[in-house]
Amino acid sequence: MSTLVIFLSNLAGYLPYGLKFKCDNPTNSFNEVDYYYPIDKFRPILIPLSRFKDINSELMSNLNLDVLSQIALSEFANQRVTLDLLPFGLVQKCFRNHIDIFNLIPKGLAVEKGL
Repeated sequence: MSTLVIFLSNLAGYLPYGLKFKCDNPTNSFNEVDYYYPIDKFRPILIPLSRFKDINSELMSNLNLDVLSQIALSEFANQRVTLDLLPFGLVQKCFRNHIDIFNLIPKGLAVEKGL
């Protein structure tokens, strides 16, 4: 049985923008004396990329993107282009707004942000 893991490279872009995490520890019994927190119990809270498939969605308009960037994000959300074809400024805007550009939510490595 293979276990999926999240890498720091998947989170690094979000960290400067106040990324929040959900703890999956039902007992809340972390060893605070040793400052030991099992990282596998924490999952980032992100907005699913699928919410940006429609260029006319409210979420898309809240991003304040120009028309070309909206089209690019919609095309990416609809899997018509790959991440490496997106302009860096758009990727940075996705990080800033905690959009799941690495599809961590479907893999169970992140939690969907409720809106």
